[in-house]
Amino acid sequence: MVMLKTKRIFIVLQNSVNSLITPVLSVLFSYIIVKKYNAGLWGSFVYYLIIVSLAVHIFGFGNKDYLLREFSKNITLKNKIWIDSLFSRVFMFPLILIPYYFLAKSTDELIIILILTFVLFFYQAFDVLVVFERKFFASVMVEIISFAFMAGAIFLWGISNTTSLLKIYLYASILKPILLSIVFRKYLIFKSVFSGGINWEYYVMSFPFFILVFTGMLQSRIDIYCLSYFLPGESLGKYQVLTNFLGVFQSTAVFIVAPFVKDIYRLNNDAIKKMNLRVMLAGLIIITPLILILYIAMTYFYNFDFGVGYYICSAFYVIPVFANIVVVYKFYKNGYQNTVIYITCSGILTGLISNIFLIPVLGILGALLSGAISQILMTAVYYIIDFNIGKRIKVKTA
Repeated sequence: MVMLKTKRIFIVLQNSVNSLITPVLSVLFSYIIVKKYNAGLWGSFVYYLIIVSLAVHIFGFGNKDYLLREFSKNITLKNKIWIDSLFSRVFMFPLILIPYYFLAKSTDELIIILILTFVLFFYQAFDVLVVFERKFFASVMVEIISFAFMAGAIFLWGISNTTSLLKIYLYASILKPILLSIVFRKYLIFKSVFSGGINWEYYVMSFPFFILVFTGMLQSRIDIYCLSYFLPGESLGKYQVLTNFLGVFQSTAVFIVAPFVKDIYRLNNDAIKKMNLRVMLAGLIIITPLILILYIAMTYFYNFDFGVGYYICSAFYVIPVFANIVVVYKFYKNGYQNTVIYITCSGILTGLISNIFLIPVLGILGALLSGAISQILMTAVYYIIDFNIGKRIKVKTA
């Protein structure tokens, strides 16, 4: 029993490291660029990065969450299911040609982001295999190798402009699917398992998973999309660095709850309420040292002169995640996934409207404030709906 628990803890730790490695390395990468060059160069690079990441996310179409379920139901057909999903989604690529043409600032950068989108799309397809096969260590090593190549190339070759930075990032990104293709080579036997053509049923069946993840992603990034429209590259670069840290801080809530998610689905409402209070308390306890870390990083490492208001908004940007994460899982448990989607959409709309009004006036602080307002509003709505659901359940059982 002790061995089993130790093994589970080790798996949870590996998964946590795998989830954290990308944002942590992104923080290190941003530090290298900002310190060696300037925030403007980083911002011009982030402009393309958020475009590509949005496209890759859409092309993913909920594949990880949906395929995990399908693998569990049809273990012997997992190779075929994975290949069919991959090839069915490839046919979405023509959709980006026109938007990319108008968003790219040069022909070279257009070609680079087109290739980069395909490379990252293929790399993302391995996410489900990493989780299903529990190859977390391999995934972490791939990220570290790619980062080491990128950092080494920057120091050896140097960067002259955004295009050269994009090229280095592309070369480093190509390493990732190549290395994971070696790890998961048994899945890459196309001829024997690929049925050919588009599996339209995949889009129908995976859509609920896609819309749930996509709305969450859009809600968390609506501020940076709006900022990229209103403000120049330097402001975008600074804001992306700041929110990268905040994203890592928010992940702390996920890691606290992750080992107990299966328990939430078994516990009664009173026990879930107690767990929720503990997580909220943990958030309130650690938020001060987290903001202190943020202040030290922004001031002494990046040399960003942010005022007190930025750090107050940052605290309110992070705390709501600790307040609502258990409630969200409770909604999942009781079959209210659609309610989560509606609440997230309300957060997107709130963020969009507040960003439009606040960013032109307050700049980066306006985007940060909008993100905090959106998070607080969603948390309030979660609690109001949860309270009303609880009242209805009591009436029915009375």
